[in-house]
Amino acid sequence: MQQLLAQKIEAFRTADFNKWELNGQLDCRYIDGQKRYAVHTVENLAFQDAEVARRLIGWNAYYEGLMETLLPYALAPSASSITQSWRNSLAFTVNSQLHLNYTKLPPYQTVRCWSPFPILTPSQTDIQLITAQADEATFFPPWSDPETGIVYLEMKNSGNHDLNMRLVYSFKTKEISLDINPNLVGSYDTNQSLYQRYTRSEPHLEISEQMQELAVQITAREENPYHKAQKVYQWMLQNIRPGHVSYPLVLASSASHYCLEHKMGDSTLQAFLFATLCRSTGIPARVVSGYLLVPGYEKPWSWAEFYLPYYGWVPADPAMAKTISLAPQLKEEQRQRVETYYLGHLDPYRLILNQTSPAALSPTKKTERNMSLFLLEPEAEAGGKNIPVEAIKFTLTFQRQ
Repeated sequence: MQQLLAQKIEAFRTADFNKWELNGQLDCRYIDGQKRYAVHTVENLAFQDAEVARRLIGWNAYYEGLMETLLPYALAPSASSITQSWRNSLAFTVNSQLHLNYTKLPPYQTVRCWSPFPILTPSQTDIQLITAQADEATFFPPWSDPETGIVYLEMKNSGNHDLNMRLVYSFKTKEISLDINPNLVGSYDTNQSLYQRYTRSEPHLEISEQMQELAVQITAREENPYHKAQKVYQWMLQNIRPGHVSYPLVLASSASHYCLEHKMGDSTLQAFLFATLCRSTGIPARVVSGYLLVPGYEKPWSWAEFYLPYYGWVPADPAMAKTISLAPQLKEEQRQRVETYYLGHLDPYRLILNQTSPAALSPTKKTERNMSLFLLEPEAEAGGKNIPVEAIKFTLTFQRQ
């Protein structure tokens, strides 16, 4: 680990390592009696220590590039009316490729496969499947219900060659810009199915006594749903730092509670915590997941949405607000604008694949899921056995039209 730190951090000294070890700043655990460090130890160290971030090679340039693309959206005036809430359209083409290693598949069995596909939303439209190719496969029509987009197919494993699938699709995406007047926010109909669906306790969105007490503490005696969500958002910015996590540990517990306990998390865990705190105070909320499409920064990304009467679903992305703020050249006034923007607004560099979590598969997968929180990469099974991630190679490439 010291060798890796020396390669990535300017003027690294052994004394630095000893200090970080003593302070518990290095992500590690003992496995079979040996100390092992997490893959993202260096980045997580920079997330929690500004001095390390300043010395981390390439760190400043990375976040400055992200800032240059997204900051103009945060600095632009908000939409002046509901009808102008979706604007600044972008168009993308996606090349999705799946490769299955036949030696890790049950021989001569039909492989059932679920591959992610975009869903239709007010900000994501004109979805077109251009190409669907696979070896000895039967494709079923894309499933794009309001919650999860899926292309389902069945492939025959002949036992002598790998299986491949290729999907090419296009879509348009728009910036969401809601200028919310708290005085226009109505009251919830608590008997409405939407309200009951998105305020209930469920896996990784558990409304525990701890969550309820914290939500009450954060929102105090506030009654207006927008102001409540605003206070939850501000609390997140002040108390939760960005960080990479080990998903086997997360899935063994709870996404929202893991984030709360460690006071850190990636975009997904932060979205789960925000949604859970909103639900705990009576605000319908859900987790949205897909990909960030900023050139050079394409990666899985999640954010939250909360529901307001009259306005509908409102985006909240505390993780992006914190991430852009890592850019050292960002001025204080700009940082405040960014933080304000990502409550009620969302940049258009997004691919939306799931509007709920945990996301169900259709048709139902009979074996365990590799990732139960959402469908961002294909799931597969054959012969009554789950196909593990080690047998699946999946790539997505994005091209702006």
